[in-house]
Amino acid sequence: MKRKQPKPIVYFSVNSFLGGAEVATVNFCFSHIKNSKYKAILVVLNDGPIVKYANDRNVEVVILNSFVSFSNPLSILKAASKLRNLLLTRNIEIIHSSMAYAHILSSIATFGLDIKKVHYGHGPVDTIFDFLGSLLACDLQLFNSEYLRRKSYKFIKIKDSPERIVYPITKSFDFVERSRELMYCVSFLGRISRFKGIETIISAINTYNQTESKKINLIICGQANSLDDKKYEEELRQLGRSPYIHFVGATDKPEEIFCKSDLIIHSSVDFEPFGMVLAEAMSSGTPVILSEQCTLSTYFKKYPLLILPQCIEGRDDILVKKIKHFYNLSDQEREQISLDMKICYQSYLDSSHIITKLEALYEF
Repeated sequence: MKRKQPKPIVYFSVNSFLGGAEVATVNFCFSHIKNSKYKAILVVLNDGPIVKYANDRNVEVVILNSFVSFSNPLSILKAASKLRNLLLTRNIEIIHSSMAYAHILSSIATFGLDIKKVHYGHGPVDTIFDFLGSLLACDLQLFNSEYLRRKSYKFIKIKDSPERIVYPITKSFDFVERSRELMYCVSFLGRISRFKGIETIISAINTYNQTESKKINLIICGQANSLDDKKYEEELRQLGRSPYIHFVGATDKPEEIFCKSDLIIHSSVDFEPFGMVLAEAMSSGTPVILSEQCTLSTYFKKYPLLILPQCIEGRDDILVKKIKHFYNLSDQEREQISLDMKICYQSYLDSSHIITKLEALYEF
C-alpha cells in the first residue's frame, strides 16, 4: 500500500527573534517531522535567530524578506501578498499563526481563499494587535493556557470559533547530574524584562549570602531585547555587583545551566500564561521556585514551598525563606522533588501527547 504523503502546513511567525512563542512554534514544526502526518513549513518575515533554531532541527524555513510596520499599510499589503503567493504555490490548506499580529497578516493573505486559519495565542493579550486579531475570524482558536483563554473574553469577536487549550512543546532533557560544589547554585533563565521580577531574585541572593556561611552563586541567563529591557539589565547589573552574581547572556543549551543548578527561580510580577523555561527545567528534573502568576504552578500544589505569592514584587524576604527552606531539606527530599518534576512533565507536557492532540484538531 502506497504511503500517504504528509500534508503541508504553514506555521507563520512575524517575529524572527527567539522568545517563548517563537521557540514553541519551531518545536511544533519539529514534532510534526517525527509524526510524519504533516509537513510543517516555518514562514517568517525576515532572517534572525529563529531561522537558525529551525534549521538546526531540520525544519524547512521560508523567509519572505518583508519589513512590516503597522503604521505603514503598504508594507502590510506587500508582506501579505508574498505570503499569499507562497500559500498558493505550495498548495497549503492550513496556516497556523503564532500570536495576533501574525493572524492579522494571514487573514489578509488568505482573503477569498479556501485555507483554514489557526490562531495560536501565546500571550499577552493586552495589545492593540490582540484586539484587532479578535475581530478576524479563524477556523480554530488555540490558547497555551486556560488563563489566556479566559482573559481573551474581554474582546468582542465577530465570529465564534472552536477553542482549545494546547500547551506549547518544549525541549526536554534527561535527568542531569548536578555537580556538588562548595557553594550552592541558583539560576534564572529567560528574557530579561521588568515583568520577570529579576531584581527580587538578586536582592534575595544578596540577603541570603550576607547571613549564611555556605554561599549561593546566582546565574542570570538571558537576553534583553527592547531598549527598556536593556536599561533594566543595566539596573540589575548595578544591583548585582557581587562576586556571587553572574550575568552569562542567552544560551541555546539550557541543560548546561540545569546541571549546575540546585534550583531555578522565576519571580514574575505579571501573569505568565505558560513558562517555557520552567517546563524545560521540569523535564530535566531540576526543581523550580515559581510564582503563582505562572500557569505551571497549578501542578505544584504538593510543594507549597516552591510557589511564590502573586504580590512578590519587592518581597525578597519571602523568597529568602523559600530558598532556606529548600536547602534545609534532606538530599532524599530534594531528590524526590526532582523525580516528581520529571513525572509531572511526562504526564502533562510530553511532546508526543501534545502533537498528537494538535494534529487531531487539524482534521477539520
